[in-house]
Amino acid sequence: MAKVMVEDVKKDNHEIIAVDGVRRLADIEYLKKIPGFKLVYIDADIEKRFERIKKRNENPDDAGKTFEQFKKDNEGEADAQIKNLKSEADYVMDNNWTIEYLYRQVDETIRKCKN
Repeated sequence: MAKVMVEDVKKDNHEIIAVDGVRRLADIEYLKKIPGFKLVYIDADIEKRFERIKKRNENPDDAGKTFEQFKKDNEGEADAQIKNLKSEADYVMDNNWTIEYLYRQVDETIRKCKN
């Protein structure tokens, strides 16, 4: 999947390109080959993520999902590896607060990347 992401990025002419869905250390090995690549890790406590998924109710079982079920879902192979990316990140953002706070962090990170 990372190889496909890299090819998509190469075809894109935008100054800043965000790639979502990176879950494994092996994925970033390909992405690091892109000039100017920066890994941004957006972190949120599991309790906050559970609260948000319940509110969004995107999937049929979200509204009735228990915290224990949510924790078990997050122990799957792909999801369990996500936390390993944090130590590889160029920037870490805290997504435990408001959307406005997250946007300020995004703006600041973009500013740093451009300099």
